[in-house]
Amino acid sequence: MSFLCAIDDTVVTAPPTDVVRLQGAYLILVEMPGVASSDVSIKVEAVEGSDLLSIAGVSHDQEPAQFSVRDRGAFTKLFARKFILPGHADAARISHRIENGLLRVTVPLVPGSE
Repeated sequence: MSFLCAIDDTVVTAPPTDVVRLQGAYLILVEMPGVASSDVSIKVEAVEGSDLLSIAGVSHDQEPAQFSVRDRGAFTKLFARKFILPGHADAARISHRIENGLLRVTVPLVPGSE
């Protein structure tokens, strides 16, 4: 076995998250430092009669030039959170954007359901 060889290098972090109720929508705020918009995955799937919203992201921080990396892990971070959507959420209209390490996921509600 080589020196300093990782056995399991997959660690998924549940990032700090706030859920805010707005008029006509929920806003989910997720801290994802170092994650680019292209590295964010938002999906909704039906699970046991409910819609499950899955949010995931990966950051690819650059290691300093003077480093010779033997095993990657400290500079790559995986983030994931899951939410059960309320029945009056309009899953087809969910949108998101990321700015300055903060992911904003808007979950619109079905009109007239409030």
